[in-house]
Amino acid sequence: MKQIKNKFLTSKEINRVIISERIKKKYIALGYSIEEIYFSKIKTLVVGLIISSIILVGSIYLYSNINDINNIDYLNPKYLIFLFLSIYLLRLLHELIKYICFGLFCKEHYRSVELYFIKHFIPHSICLEELNKFEYIFCLIMPLLILGLVPIIISINHNMFVMFILGLFGIVECSIDFYSIIKIVNTRSRYTMYLKHPSEPGLIIMKKNI
Repeated sequence: MKQIKNKFLTSKEINRVIISERIKKKYIALGYSIEEIYFSKIKTLVVGLIISSIILVGSIYLYSNINDINNIDYLNPKYLIFLFLSIYLLRLLHELIKYICFGLFCKEHYRSVELYFIKHFIPHSICLEELNKFEYIFCLIMPLLILGLVPIIISINHNMFVMFILGLFGIVECSIDFYSIIKIVNTRSRYTMYLKHPSEPGLIIMKKNI
């Protein structure tokens, strides 16, 4: 392992650092300025939970006003076990969707995307190539649409409570991505590329100097 900024990096993280340094040098040569943004874990969590809570409250309000929820057996053990297992499955699907989307936009496709498991068997995906604003936001927002908003809309219209709960969990899974989306949207430069930071929560932003 190698230590950078008081943090020991694994061999894979070191490889990601090497790749990111190569990309940064390429864009510096093209006249881009480089900005590295580090995300505060607390701020990322707070922003994500606020946005998620707004969506959750609105969704629950709509469902409860359109459908009858009085006869639902919330404490059924089979029901609770199913929901518990679904949380992990949704997390896996969340990262798999991002993995597929990243691969579609990368020049090297899936050779430039990693899907792996961190501590406690938590799945995680990372893109090793730079993407433009539309591509990066598309990849981050697709899990929200596929696992969150679409199931909620369908469940509200067809009174499917289990799908509704899964949709709520799908939105919560996306909470950590909301902060990244906000940072990308707020970038004003027209000619900008984005790269996931190789070893820290954050982004490497490459802006064209015009």
